Amino acid sequence: MYYTYIIVFLIGCTMSTTTLMTMDTCKEQKTLSFKKNHTFIEDVLNGAIAGSIEVLINNPLVVIKNDLILNKKETQNKKTIVCSLKDHLKNPQNMIKKYYKGCGAGMASMAPITALQNGISSLLAKTFGDNPTLCQKTIAACGAGWLSALLASPADLIVLQRQNPLYAKESLHGTLQRIYGINSFATIYRGLNATGIRDGIFTAAYKTGGNAIHNIIPTITGNTETDKILCASLAGLVAAIISHPADVVAARMKSDLPAAYYKTTTQTTTTIVKKEGFLALFKGLPPRAFRIMLAIPLMSMILDHEIGTKIIKKTES
Repeated sequence: MYYTYIIVFLIGCTMSTTTLMTMDTCKEQKTLSFKKNHTFIEDVLNGAIAGSIEVLINNPLVVIKNDLILNKKETQNKKTIVCSLKDHLKNPQNMIKKYYKGCGAGMASMAPITALQNGISSLLAKTFGDNPTLCQKTIAACGAGWLSALLASPADLIVLQRQNPLYAKESLHGTLQRIYGINSFATIYRGLNATGIRDGIFTAAYKTGGNAIHNIIPTITGNTETDKILCASLAGLVAAIISHPADVVAARMKSDLPAAYYKTTTQTTTTIVKKEGFLALFKGLPPRAFRIMLAIPLMSMILDHEIGTKIIKKTES
């Protein structure tokens, strides 16, 4: 099922590749084209900075999303975004602690993940030649995103466990000890396949998604910069919808450390649908979609500013 999402995404990019190639002499292409002549180190640093800033801004949405995903249908305490916010607005200090719990771990994990995504995506794109098409760049981004799950999956596991209300007073060291104490290292890569699919789609969204949408909708407001932001946000919405079932499956598997209830990706998906219905695969979609709709243009903008490249150039000079 998940591979179908990726195939559909790639077909959409392929359909817009011809349009992109006809824009090579236009001013818009100069704005939308990928930066060239970056070193791998520059790409890595640019990605790390973009990922860190994104987590710092959007961490509350991650907490809300996980609360909704881990709230099963059969439990009596059914949560909504509004109810969750109302509960915490009563005590702002606790609200900050709640919504930024795990933020440090999230930034520490996201920085190397987005660094890997940005760096490897550029390397893979170069295997297609000096002027890869939009579809080829998308394939490279999907591949880089899946590979980044080798880092993202264990990091997600730690962050998710840190945000578990049952262990609200637990230290990071305590969380690591608890994870290791259950099944040693066997739990580190629980949900790896689902995480890889999710991150592959996400990476493609912020690397090429805005360009693909812009080819389909050449103008929205008439302002190039505004259109670029809107197209990136739309790409984030599409990516959020098609990748969310994989995110739900990954989160459920990572929440069940002993694998007593959720065992494999397929079995987890089947169990969720049978017990809670198909729509359960889209639990927590609104906050995640909102986060990604903010994250894609934000990360694209930060990557366009090439902060890491400027730091390296300044250091060298």
